[in-house]
Amino acid sequence: MAHQTDKNNKSNTLSTYLFELFVFGCLGALSLNAAHASAPKTKVTPAQYFANLKADAPAPGALAAQSPLATSVSKSGRSPAEVAAADESTMTPQLIALRDSVLKANTPEQIDELLNKLDSEYESYPSSFKFVAAQFLVLKPMRGFFWRILPLVEKNTMLHSMILSFAKTAAAQIKVYYPNGQWEAGWAYLSEPYVKNGKVIGQIATEEALQAFLANTVYRNLRKATERLEALDLTQSMTWDNKIFYGSASYEDKIDRYRLVGEVERLMTISSFHSNLAQLAFQRAYSLQGVVDLYADLGKLYGFDGIFTGNVSGAPASERTAVVRAAKFASLGTLLPDGDSFTKLSLQHLQKSAYYASEAWDALQSRPVSETYVINSGPYLAAPRIQKIRISNLKAMLEGPAQIRSAATGEIAEVNLTAFYETPPKDLKDLLATGFDGGSKWAVKDLTLGDGKSTQVKFRNFYEGRPDQWNVSALQPYFPKVSSSDDVRRTARILDEAYGGSEAALPLAFIVR
Repeated sequence: MAHQTDKNNKSNTLSTYLFELFVFGCLGALSLNAAHASAPKTKVTPAQYFANLKADAPAPGALAAQSPLATSVSKSGRSPAEVAAADESTMTPQLIALRDSVLKANTPEQIDELLNKLDSEYESYPSSFKFVAAQFLVLKPMRGFFWRILPLVEKNTMLHSMILSFAKTAAAQIKVYYPNGQWEAGWAYLSEPYVKNGKVIGQIATEEALQAFLANTVYRNLRKATERLEALDLTQSMTWDNKIFYGSASYEDKIDRYRLVGEVERLMTISSFHSNLAQLAFQRAYSLQGVVDLYADLGKLYGFDGIFTGNVSGAPASERTAVVRAAKFASLGTLLPDGDSFTKLSLQHLQKSAYYASEAWDALQSRPVSETYVINSGPYLAAPRIQKIRISNLKAMLEGPAQIRSAATGEIAEVNLTAFYETPPKDLKDLLATGFDGGSKWAVKDLTLGDGKSTQVKFRNFYEGRPDQWNVSALQPYFPKVSSSDDVRRTARILDEAYGGSEAALPLAFIVR
């Protein structure tokens, strides 16, 4: 169940929104959109890359030992049958004090001081306050993140320009939509260098350093926050003040200012956090060595780096795949020596995410429909059948082999999603297409003109270079009924048409396009 994102739904989504925006936005820029780049050659061997990564990132056992991850969630108390009042009088003194502190925080140093205080005094707070404090603390490792990754992104002009454009756009939006000192201080917290232990904080200059930072510092911090939320009970709803999000000049008339937060919001936040933890764990499983170099080469296909040479071919799948399979990228996307431990850890987080989403759905159905809550059950209960099917499909796929039905055609696809994490492929490149449509790049069509004469017009054949053959044996462990390339296409379509099936289609989504 997706988080709502309107102005009344900020209490349980603020830290999630910022976390995803700045962590996965930048990670995605490196791993997906860095085709705009022109990068230097990789200078370390695969063994050195892994050694560097392990020096900065914990062993999988250290992460697993942080606390056990069960694959089920104990039933929580249901939300109260009556809707409580939401106003200043129902806020806890601690949350009022936090609100006032946030509204006074106009420098990165003040934000850092506030976060340190929340962390050190966390256990002394009541449950309602802990729910907010735990989410604010998700931002703690992100201080100076944009400055810290500068050495990595500035190695090539286009990647640097893209990240810079992203950052400048975000900063401009703050000036327009959140014109107050708190948001500007928050942006400075995320983007400016700072001193730690008497020295300027270190920067992230290599792919393995970024990978380690996400798997170590960011993962540990988010997991701690998640475990703190799991320990809470918000059966008795708390009151949230939207002024915390919009600043001291907002909600002077107090209309729509206060909202209730209860078990539904807690469970949905935990589900979202586990989903993010799954991504962080999975990215530690496979080597990212050469990823910036790779997308520099891919950028030439799209024309970004080849714009002055005239070498623009439209980046068909055949040419993209040929670049990825180049010898110099042999280690990119290969399972690291301890990678299977991280894919299994990722699966555990996905399982918990699905179970918490299921629990949130159950709690939502038992809660009165009311705009007073941050998450109003009305829109979800308008289509309960679809929600139930989606959650049922997700849970089934994360428990073992499952049969998933297309909502459009009724066809069935068999999926063994857990095998993708328990016995992960040794090289993700093995899942890429092996054959492509070999048609002509251009097609010709005869057109009849108004005077009865005809003319031939040349136009692009957009099917040229599309993937049409795959290594079926590499896909069979995860899609048992796939026995031909036609089955690959059919299975991808069925999963895309099924409620909740797109999550399972992820291994297929990038190889059939």
